[in-house]
Amino acid sequence: MKALIHKTQLQKPYKWGMDIYTFNGKNIIGWRGFKNFFSVWFYNGVFLKDPYKVLVNASEGKTKFLRQWRFTDSSQFDEKKVLEYIEESIQTIKDGKILPRDKNNTIDAQGICLATVS
Repeated sequence: MKALIHKTQLQKPYKWGMDIYTFNGKNIIGWRGFKNFFSVWFYNGVFLKDPYKVLVNASEGKTKFLRQWRFTDSSQFDEKKVLEYIEESIQTIKDGKILPRDKNNTIDAQGICLATVS
């Protein structure tokens, strides 16, 4: 993953003692190994097209925007595909797609926060 990250525009600030990478100060991706799988998560994953149908909501009903890509075997890791998802995640930030902090915010079809609903 670290070699892959060096091919992108991401920066690594110190956050939560984990590998978290940002673009323009916005969280883009993180990763971690678990007992039965390795996971790459995309903080703005809800905005990704997911052409390979690999993203899952890790905490259905709790997580609104974060999506995970889980690998149970190293042979499943396709650097080209993961890089596509990272680049698309960076593009969502460039396009102004943001994660609303307030439950009452509305989001348009392109994922851009419009306004707070009264």
